[in-house]
Amino acid sequence: MSLPPGIPPLYATEQEPDPVVWACYLHPRTRWAWFVLEHDGEQTFFGLVHGFADELGYFDRLELESAGAYLDPAWQPRPLSEVRAILAKECGYREITRHLAAGG
Repeated sequence: MSLPPGIPPLYATEQEPDPVVWACYLHPRTRWAWFVLEHDGEQTFFGLVHGFADELGYFDRLELESAGAYLDPAWQPRPLSEVRAILAKECGYREITRHLAAGG
């Protein structure tokens, strides 16, 4: 699976109040998810990391994939505010995926 076209380069959305989450990586054995806001065109992403806590930061595509994370094939781009609202309900990525797939 490849990344969707149109992901902004690093630092491009710094001033946007509600940037688009273009892609999502999921880990099959944990409740962690990585939501892609920006990409350097190679392997570095910037986005929201949902793990022990939710935080914005950089993450590496090769590290994600070597740890078993995969690109969610059903992901549809949506505003960060929508993703944060779902995460605020304290649900894991499986529930997030079901919620979003249902049009949530």
